[in-house]
Amino acid sequence: METLACLSNLISLTQLYTSGCQDLRDEGLWSLVAQGRLKQLCITRTPKFFTGWELSLPHDEERCSYSSKIKSLETDDHAGVLTLPICSLLSSSLTKLTFYEDKEVEHFTEGQEEALHLLNSLQELEFRDCKKLQCLPAGLTKLTNLKSLRIWHCPAIQLLPKDRLPSSLQELEIYNCPAIKSLPKDCLPSSLRRLKVFEGISEELKSQCRKLRGTIPIIIDYEDNN
Repeated sequence: METLACLSNLISLTQLYTSGCQDLRDEGLWSLVAQGRLKQLCITRTPKFFTGWELSLPHDEERCSYSSKIKSLETDDHAGVLTLPICSLLSSSLTKLTFYEDKEVEHFTEGQEEALHLLNSLQELEFRDCKKLQCLPAGLTKLTNLKSLRIWHCPAIQLLPKDRLPSSLQELEIYNCPAIKSLPKDCLPSSLRRLKVFEGISEELKSQCRKLRGTIPIIIDYEDNN
């Protein structure tokens, strides 16, 4: 199967998962997004999926008559997703975004960061198993509804964003990221209610988190999980 055209009439479909479909393209996805009930989309190891999606989208005036219902998107293709047309389409519905097993990305371009900032309904953002990723995207403060930020198995990340984290953030998780030595200095939002650092983190980071006990309602470190 090379396209989703044969699925385009499944308007009751709520979840779509693809993995290892090397030649699969997104043709037919627009019908599911615009007219169906698709809420969860997981696209991994399908490198051609988002290629050309921008060209298949309808013109702006036609697109305004539809609204995406996709609430959760998991993908290993951040470059394919983080474009202005796609993020604009998903901006009002997407509440959870997971970048998973992207083996190539080292940093985000300004254009990709600009597209990410359009996702103003986003509440959960997760970076998982991104082996070469060196830093998180800048300007996360523009995600004004973000409540949860998770960084799992990202060994190349050394620093969290230098600018402030979103004032809406309630949960921060760092798991198996040994190169992160400290939290952003004086940049943790007062909204933070849960800080969890565990397994494969530096002693410096564990020590800093323990010093924050009493200032953040819930702090969990590796020893708390044993």
